[in-house]
Amino acid sequence: MTSQRGYQIHEINITPLTDIFLVLLVIMMVVTPMIDFAGLNMAVMSVGETSNAETTPKTLRLSVDASGAYTVDGRVVPLPNLGDVLREKAPENPDGLLIETDPEAPHEAMARAMAAATSAGIRKLAVAAKEPLAGNKVDKSKGKAKK
Repeated sequence: MTSQRGYQIHEINITPLTDIFLVLLVIMMVVTPMIDFAGLNMAVMSVGETSNAETTPKTLRLSVDASGAYTVDGRVVPLPNLGDVLREKAPENPDGLLIETDPEAPHEAMARAMAAATSAGIRKLAVAAKEPLAGNKVDKSKGKAKK
């Protein structure tokens, strides 16, 4: 494109682009509240709430220790068998699954436990943190236990 004086104009008119972005923004603002976000409903429980025998429902207990090992009702279960064990025990525990994790357990271990539970058909999940071992204090700023 040349001007009347014979040189090219090297500018891009961004007004139409801005108009398009504003229209898309308005559309997103209108549509987003209408979307039904189906997420995973989890009840967060503290350790004190889980120890009361009178109010404790019939739940399956899955523990994740600091090394990432899984224990289901006192029995150590390897990760490849975790889904099968949870699927087998789920009908006996209709109130769901309680995942108790050590403060030093890797997050991946808890995520794998939750994935195994949902693939086993368990829809009610609760997550509780185990008490740190005696002599270990959890540094809240870093999330690691100190000795």
